[in-house]
Amino acid sequence: MRAWDQRADGGGMSTGLAIDTGTHLFDTLYHAVALEYAEATLVTADGRYCEKASVFGRIIELCDWTPTAIRI
Repeated sequence: MRAWDQRADGGGMSTGLAIDTGTHLFDTLYHAVALEYAEATLVTADGRYCEKASVFGRIIELCDWTPTAIRI
């Protein structure tokens, strides 16, 4: 899959995700950032995008997400 061949900088990964999932580039921008950082996960209310992009990992649908305490 093209999305894994490019990094999030410059829009490369988000463009690859958009092509691979058949979705708008806007939908993939935040997901590309989440894929770039091991501690990040995209929480989305867009069930259709979540279903298409779940194969790439680091994404969860809002209705399935449980907030956790954040230490500062």
